[in-house]
Amino acid sequence: MVNFRKLLGGNTLLYRGCMLRGNYEELSDNYEELLRKGGVKFVVLENELCCGSPIRNAGEDWKEQARKVNEWLKEHGIVKIVTPCPACFHTFRTLYREALPDWDVEVVHASQVLAELVKKGKLKARAEKDVMVFHDPCHLGRAEGVYDEPRQIVRAAGKLEEMEFGKELSQCCGGGGGMPNNQPELARKMAKKRIKEAGGRCVITACPMCYHMLKGQGKTRELSQLFE
Repeated sequence: MVNFRKLLGGNTLLYRGCMLRGNYEELSDNYEELLRKGGVKFVVLENELCCGSPIRNAGEDWKEQARKVNEWLKEHGIVKIVTPCPACFHTFRTLYREALPDWDVEVVHASQVLAELVKKGKLKARAEKDVMVFHDPCHLGRAEGVYDEPRQIVRAAGKLEEMEFGKELSQCCGGGGGMPNNQPELARKMAKKRIKEAGGRCVITACPMCYHMLKGQGKTRELSQLFE
């Protein structure tokens, strides 16, 4: 049977993740629009399966979910994943490789793709008046070592300053490890503390969960909101 999705959109999947897909449709639309504007061929699958990260965080056996996702990707001819979610990024890029002997999918974070498109002049960041700081998501920075590309985008939009606890020393926003469900008050305190550390500067992050936690505590933008 001909795979028309593959013919029309290539074999790269924009994997939005549960938080973006379920709570921030406008951010999901941003990423689709930016990738198309940048000339990236990709598909979006409406029956998107959870990567299994929340199951693993809950201490349950998540490998059956990983196997289901792997078969689902094979059915659709996907050989590359672009995702805005650092937790999904880490799960696919590192944990699937450890759990599945036949895992053979290239995985990149959306910030890496967008930074390259900015560098090539295919996308342009919108000029921001606010002084900005970048909050490093746990799974993007310390887990996967992606620090530079998000900052390249922020610098293209305006003035970037570093937080006292940034990069390898960055602290969790309170959204990690299922904390908002299990210890919501502690999660809120951690988010408030992170905003306080920003000292009134606008906090930029490249994670839907970090955005979700921080935006209620102070001025916060998600990376995809920095583009024209």
